[in-house]
Amino acid sequence: MRYLVTLLFAALSLNAVGQVNPNYNPDYYADGFININDLFGFLAAYGNTWDSEEVISGCTYSYAVEYNPLANDDDGSCIFLPDCAGVINGCSLIDECGTCDSDPSNDCVQDCNGDWGGIAALDECGVCDGNNSTCLDECGVPNGDNSTCLDECGVPNGDNSTCVTSCGNDIGHEGYDYSTVQIGNQCWFSENCRYLPAVSDSYTGSDTDPHYYVHGYEGSNVSDAVLHPNYSTYGVLYNHASAMVGDVCPSGWVVPSKDDFDELSDFLGGITVAGEHLKSQSGWTSNGNGTNSSGFTGLPGGYRTEYGGVFALEFKGLWWSATISVTDPDRAHLRDLDYFWNNFQPQVYRFGNAYSVRCLMNTSSISGCTSSTACNFDPTANTDDGSCIEVGDSCDDNDLNTTGDIIQPDCSCLGTLVVQFNCGDDVNHENYDYSTVLIGAQCWFSENCRYLPSVSPSSASSTTDPYFYVYDYQGTDVTLAKTTANYDTYGVLYNWPAFMTADICPSGWHIPSDGEWQTMEVSLGMSIADASSIGWRGSPVGDYMKSASGWDTLWDINGNGSNSSGFSALPGGTSWGGDFHVVGGAGNWWSSSEFELLVSWQRELSYASDTVIRSYIGKEIGCAARCVRD
Repeated sequence: MRYLVTLLFAALSLNAVGQVNPNYNPDYYADGFININDLFGFLAAYGNTWDSEEVISGCTYSYAVEYNPLANDDDGSCIFLPDCAGVINGCSLIDECGTCDSDPSNDCVQDCNGDWGGIAALDECGVCDGNNSTCLDECGVPNGDNSTCLDECGVPNGDNSTCVTSCGNDIGHEGYDYSTVQIGNQCWFSENCRYLPAVSDSYTGSDTDPHYYVHGYEGSNVSDAVLHPNYSTYGVLYNHASAMVGDVCPSGWVVPSKDDFDELSDFLGGITVAGEHLKSQSGWTSNGNGTNSSGFTGLPGGYRTEYGGVFALEFKGLWWSATISVTDPDRAHLRDLDYFWNNFQPQVYRFGNAYSVRCLMNTSSISGCTSSTACNFDPTANTDDGSCIEVGDSCDDNDLNTTGDIIQPDCSCLGTLVVQFNCGDDVNHENYDYSTVLIGAQCWFSENCRYLPSVSPSSASSTTDPYFYVYDYQGTDVTLAKTTANYDTYGVLYNWPAFMTADICPSGWHIPSDGEWQTMEVSLGMSIADASSIGWRGSPVGDYMKSASGWDTLWDINGNGSNSSGFSALPGGTSWGGDFHVVGGAGNWWSSSEFELLVSWQRELSYASDTVIRSYIGKEIGCAARCVRD
C-alpha cells in the first residue's frame, strides 16, 4: 500500500508539472489547508477523466468570506464584510485611540506616560510632563550653565559687588555704583552710603532697632525719600543699629573700626590737620571747605539726635565706626568734621543718634576659593586657598559601579556606569583579569595577586621598606620575572610593607584583615572559638580552601584539597632568610593586621594537613596576597 501512495504522489506531481493548467489547486476540499484529506479526495477521483477546461462556479475573490480557490467562474456568491468605516472591502482600521480611518500617518501614539493619544511630553530636563524646574540653572534656564545672568564679577544674579576691585574703580552695590579712593594702605568709599531699606521721620528712633533717615525728609515712604535732594547729595543717616545690619556695605567691604579711622587720620598728618585733606572743596558753610587732597570728599551731611530732629546740614559731617566704647557700652566711636576747623575729631556718642557711614575695603585675609567659575566660589574670600572645584575636575561619586567620575556642569559628581559586577565575574586590574569567588557574604580573589612594580632577589629584605619577589627568580628585571612559570602560577610574594601598598588591589577591593580571614573561615564551617585561636585549627576547612591539584604528594599523603570553597589556594611557598622555601608544600597569605611592631598576622596551608594555621610572623618574610571586595 505504501508503494501505491508513493506512486500516486508521483503521478499527481507529474500531472501538475507536465500540464500547463492554471486551474490546478492541491487544496481538494478548498478549506484553506493542504493535508491528508485532500490526498484521499484526489485518490477517490484517481482514474476519472478530468476536463481541464471544466467550469467551476463560485466566489473567486480571495478577500471575500465565501472565497472558493477552485472556482474559475464567479457566480456572484461572494460576501464582503465592511471595514470600521462601513465601507465594503474598505481598508480603514481602528487605532489604539478608537479612531477609525485609513490614514496610517495619523495613527494614535503613546505619550511619555504610556497613555495612547495622551499629550504628556518630556520637558527639557527629560522629565515626563515636567515644567523644566528640575534642571534650571541659577538663571532659570533649563540645562543652562549660569552664563545668561552673570554680573560683571561672573556671579549668577549678582550685583557686581564681589569683583576683586582695584581701588579707584567704582563698586556696585544695591543698584548704585560707589566711587572709591586709595588713601595710604586703605581703600575707602569716596561718598556716603545710600542703603535705604526703610525710612523714618527724624522724631522716630531707637537705641536698639534699625532706623534710617534722610536729612530734611519727615515721612516714611522710601520712594519719596530717595527723590529728596539731600539723599542724592549726602546719602543716608543711620542710627548705630542700622549701620551694623550688614547690608550697608557690599561684600568684601566693612564699616570701619576706630583703629581704621586712626590709621586714616595718622596718614593725613594727625587729628588736627587731617580734616583739611578730608573735607570736600565745596558745600561747607562760611568758607569751611577743605582741599580734599585725600579724595575722601567729606561732605557736611549733618546728623540726627537721639531726642529727635536733624541738624547741622552744611556745618558738620559725622561718620560711625563699628567699635563700641569699652567704658560706655551704649555708645560707639565715630569721627567728626566741622566747617570751623580742620580737626578730624574722635567722638563717642549714643546709639540712638544717626550719622553718615563710609565703607572700607576689607583687606584682612579671608581664605577660600576666589574663582568665580568654581562650584565652591566664595565671594567673600580674598586669598585663594587652592580649594576651588571646577567643572571637569576629578571627584568620587561613591558609586562602585561608575568610573571616571568628574564634576558636572551643575557641580554634581558623576561617573560613567560600568557593567554591574557580580561576584564570580572577573575583575581587571593592571591589565590582568582576576577570577573571583563568593564565600559566605564575602567576595574574594580566587588567585594570588600579581602586582609587581619592582622585583628583588630573595637576599634583599626589610621590615619597613617594600620588597616584591617571584619564587626562584633572583634578579631585578620585572619584565623577565613576569615571564617565569612561577609568576604565572603563584603570582607575587610580598614582604608586609609591600603587601600594604595601596595598588595591590583594584578600586573597590582591599587587602584582608585578620578579622576578615576569620569571617571566611567561619563561613566554611570553622567554629568562632577555633577561628580566633592560634596555630593549626579548623579541620577540614584547609581541605575546602586548597586547590584540587598542584600540592605535593609524599609517601601516602595526598596534599591536594577538594577546593569546595572555590578559594583555589596554591602552594606558592615563601621568601625568608635569603632564599625561597617550600613551593609545592605550603602557601602563606598576609593579613593587614599587625600583631606588634615587627610581626603581623598571616594564614598558612600545608600539603600535610586539612587545617589552617593562624600565626604571626616577621614582616620581612615574603608571602602571597589576596584581595577581598569592599
